[in-house]
Amino acid sequence: MSRVWLDLPRDSAALFNPALLAVTVLRGVQGAVEEGKRGLPWETAYLVVPMCLDADVRSALSMRLNTPMVSWIASHPSERAAIPGKAAAISPLVTVGLDLALRTRTLAIDGALIVPGEHKVPKVIKSASSEVAQIQKAAKYLGRWLTVNPNTTAVLNIFGVRP
Repeated sequence: MSRVWLDLPRDSAALFNPALLAVTVLRGVQGAVEEGKRGLPWETAYLVVPMCLDADVRSALSMRLNTPMVSWIASHPSERAAIPGKAAAISPLVTVGLDLALRTRTLAIDGALIVPGEHKVPKVIKSASSEVAQIQKAAKYLGRWLTVNPNTTAVLNIFGVRP
C-alpha cells in the first residue's frame, strides 16, 4: 500500500480509499466506452476523480451530454475555480487507486487509454452511503461528457488542469 494513502488522517483516508478511487476511474472508463470510445484517456482520470469527489462540483453537473463545457464553466465559476487545486492535491491518490485497479485487472492500459480489464465489477457497488452511488453516477457521466471532445489536452485546459 502506498505511503501517500497510509499517511492521511483517518477521515481523509476513508474518502480517498484506493478502492473507491479505483471504482471512480472504472465508472469514468465505462462512461467513455458507452459513448463509443475504446477507453478513457489516462489524463482524464485525474479530472474525473476530483470532480466526482467534490460534492459542490458533483451537484452542479448537468448530467446532460449536450451541455457545452464552456457554458457549464461560465455558469459555475466557483466550482471550476476549485478543480485545478483539488486535482493537483489528490493526483498521487488517484495514482494509488489506478494502480489498485490495474493490479486487480479491473482496468488495463491500452496505449494512451485506460480500458476495462478482465475482472468484471458489478454495475453499481452497493454501499451504505448514497454519496458513493452519487460519485459512481457522476463518474460515469463525466467519462461520457469529457470524451465528447476528442482533444484531451483542450478538455484539461478548459478546466485548468495540467497533464
